[in-house]
Amino acid sequence: MVDSHPDWFKEALSIKKIEKSINVEGGLISYQQWGDESKPGIVLVHGSGSHSHWWDFIAPLLLEDFQVSAIDLSGMGESHHREDYSPELYAQEILSVAEDSGFFNIGKPIICGHSMGGFMSATAGYLSEKELTGVIMVDSPIRPPTYDCLLYTSDAADDTPCVDLGGR
Repeated sequence: MVDSHPDWFKEALSIKKIEKSINVEGGLISYQQWGDESKPGIVLVHGSGSHSHWWDFIAPLLLEDFQVSAIDLSGMGESHHREDYSPELYAQEILSVAEDSGFFNIGKPIICGHSMGGFMSATAGYLSEKELTGVIMVDSPIRPPTYDCLLYTSDAADDTPCVDLGGR
């Protein structure tokens, strides 16, 4: 079998990381952490049905400038499953990882999410009581506050709002 992985990829996967977990609202949330604790922090958030290991080859490429943590949102990866999920709960998990990683002690972290993780990252940025440097949404939908996703899904019979941010 021929090894077709490029050297940069193999090197990135060889970089030391620490696996951690914290309790958020009664659920154990797992995450990985790389890098120098004196550098600014960035939290990487995966998309739906994924896990923190999707960032394993990307996180090391950011270490020159950042300390990096990648979360397993509840119900995915190594994190606990819950009875109910909400954007607000995912946001709390993301912000709790930033806090546990010490990112707010250093400065204002960045949250970067892919797909659904981007939307949850934006929710975290919106709900955060502490200042962030910014939120990066990768391949994520951006919709106006008046957007009603029920008009565009097969679940139109369900009258629950897609996301309730408390009228903000």
